[in-house]
Amino acid sequence: MTPTHSTSTSSYRINNDQPREGHHHHHPRVVSPDLDAYIEGIMREWHAPGLAVAIVDGDKTWAKGHGYAVLNNSTPLTPHTLFYTGSTTKSFTAAAHLVEVLAGTRLGAFLRDRLWAPTGMDETYFSLAGARRSGLVLASEYYYDPVRGGHVELPHEPSSGEEGAGSVVSTVLDYAKYLRVMVEEAAPLSAAGHRELKTPRSFVVPSSKPPYTGPTTYAFGWNTAVFEGEQVYFHAGAVTMFIAAMMMIPSKKVAVAVFTNSDNRVPHVVAHHVLWEHLGVPKRKRFDLNKQLKSEMADQLEYLQHCAESIYPSLPDPPYLPTLPAADHIGSFFDPGYGTLTVDLHCDDDDDDDDSKACGLQVLGVGGEGFAYLQPAVYLEPMSGNYWLGRGYVGGDVAKEVGVPSFCVPVEFRVDVHGTVTHLGIGVRLEGDDGPLT
Repeated sequence: MTPTHSTSTSSYRINNDQPREGHHHHHPRVVSPDLDAYIEGIMREWHAPGLAVAIVDGDKTWAKGHGYAVLNNSTPLTPHTLFYTGSTTKSFTAAAHLVEVLAGTRLGAFLRDRLWAPTGMDETYFSLAGARRSGLVLASEYYYDPVRGGHVELPHEPSSGEEGAGSVVSTVLDYAKYLRVMVEEAAPLSAAGHRELKTPRSFVVPSSKPPYTGPTTYAFGWNTAVFEGEQVYFHAGAVTMFIAAMMMIPSKKVAVAVFTNSDNRVPHVVAHHVLWEHLGVPKRKRFDLNKQLKSEMADQLEYLQHCAESIYPSLPDPPYLPTLPAADHIGSFFDPGYGTLTVDLHCDDDDDDDDSKACGLQVLGVGGEGFAYLQPAVYLEPMSGNYWLGRGYVGGDVAKEVGVPSFCVPVEFRVDVHGTVTHLGIGVRLEGDDGPLT
């Protein structure tokens, strides 16, 4: 585990898309004098290792990096630092397979030829390998342990089974170029193409939810709503611990992209703050989005720390013992949709001289090949009879250092009349409290 580091900053101002490093005196009007202090304060609250932000304001672009791309050697984070951008790519990758079939080429090559090259997005890549060959710094990604404190580094996703959903690696500077195309409704998209991208197709939130007025709808890769009387378009993205957010108000010629390398809500808070500043909304009249998101995260932490009570709210007293000893549950279980899960013993090996090590059950293989790089393990605790609680962790051996699980699931074993385990049921669908066990 790595302790939180102090922050480092690097700023850029861009005119005609040519970056200049260093301090600058003529900020776009959207950049308030206290923006740096605000961002660094929010980063401390959320324990964010690093953050990059780019703001499009009319014909100007402003970008800055805060904190660190890599903690263990204090590599500073800059606007040229690479991040996975997740679902922020939906507006140009959602129909990935269809594009490949119709164009007769791989999606990455299609995007390079049709969008990234014409837009000047020369810091955007379609794979981890491509990003590493670029010579740019790819941010490390971290999980912050809220119980024990400190950051745990997790590996990058080596390849994506859903290329249209999570393969793109980019910088905030390149996203500023893309956002300018969106704001100005410029080439390489046609006017009709821009219109289609922004036309709502479905409801996300049918009624008002602060900080928006009225319903939130979904277009082609853009959420859209009314924000402080203006039509706003936005989308978030996440790949493992990378979190990204982008927002734009075309009528005001303003847009913002914010990336971070830890699983937190700082990009959402900072992006909204930038728009509030641009619109001149007094601080006392702004919805406290940071407070709401921190409350939601606190509720999630509370759930994860006490998930047994939520998943099994009513148990017999005393609970029934499992039908079989722990070792008799060992085996592999196959499902056509979720692949093969393996149940095995895990033993406390802190004391190598202790022959009476406490052993429990773990489920390996959750998430299939696509998540194997995270080495997920679900540790089981007997609840009553053949019903168990699964606490899921990622990171292999480092999972033992984390004080709170990443997720909790119900688990059930079925035993036949011969005393043999025949089925494993586990709530990996994550479809809610009443969802079926796979």
